[in-house]
Amino acid sequence: QAHTRRARGMTMIELLVSLTIGGFLVAGAATVFVSSRDTRAVNETLSRIQENARFAIETIEQDLRHASFFGQINEAAFIDGRASPLEPVDFVVAGDCDVNFTVNLNRSVDGNNNAYGLGCAVGAGAGAAQAASDVLVVRRASVPVTAPAAGTMQIHSDRLRGEIFNDGIMPAGFTPSAETHDLIVNTYYVSTQSTLGNVPALRRKRLQAGPAIVDEEVIPGVEDLQVQFGVDTSLPATAGRGSVNRYVSPGHPILDPADAAFIPDAQVLAVRVSLLIRAERVEPDFVNDAQFIYADRTFGPANDGFRRALVSKTILLRNRRSGI
Repeated sequence: QAHTRRARGMTMIELLVSLTIGGFLVAGAATVFVSSRDTRAVNETLSRIQENARFAIETIEQDLRHASFFGQINEAAFIDGRASPLEPVDFVVAGDCDVNFTVNLNRSVDGNNNAYGLGCAVGAGAGAAQAASDVLVVRRASVPVTAPAAGTMQIHSDRLRGEIFNDGIMPAGFTPSAETHDLIVNTYYVSTQSTLGNVPALRRKRLQAGPAIVDEEVIPGVEDLQVQFGVDTSLPATAGRGSVNRYVSPGHPILDPADAAFIPDAQVLAVRVSLLIRAERVEPDFVNDAQFIYADRTFGPANDGFRRALVSKTILLRNRRSGI
């Protein structure tokens, strides 16, 4: 009879209690798992946004740090072969974005405000230019000295003057210390599509051998580019000369020689770059009701389920003797 009592097993009440407790444990474990998975996904998204922002800013900064560097001379006025859009064309560059766009060295830092505005199409697979986004153009020379090469836009310079050439024949009449550097022209803009599909991207048009302009993707996830120029409007030899006293958008009247408000002595000493970075994937439960106010732009609230972050950096132009 004692053996029979031991083999009796669980009662129905005990079984139900055990199942209930087990259900609570399983539900708790599932909740923890789902929460951990969601947290990991959010952290991965934020990390990707930060990585894209860091890479984009560093890429643009590297260019801007060397803007107006043309070899041994930093003054575009003393470089033969430079030309504005209103002057005759001496150098034919395949895919150039305007007349004398590549050799317009007087505007070593240039851009378009809230519009694409270039006379060349966006790159293949890029969709269209992002509406209301700025364009930034940087013209400079390569830091390393290079050998003359036919088909490559180059600058030969000494401390007195420089000359642009692309036939591989070193210009004559320079001092023995003269150097040759490749001409670099990078034009940054934002496109609506990228290699990831319907994800916006930071792109650039880059001068390469040929000479020709090629279009390439820099990094996906950049949804907007805004640029402001830090300008010194003080007169030469005055107390305030050499310091930024206002920030303006590209194409501002004080920088436009064709405008009545043009200030001939104005110099661009710094560039403030703002990038709006967007996640690559939508989060259906994420409420993005933030509004971003930067440069001359107001963005949002988008309410589309994409996480975003705004990054800005002000970059001092090392070759500050030259301006736009």
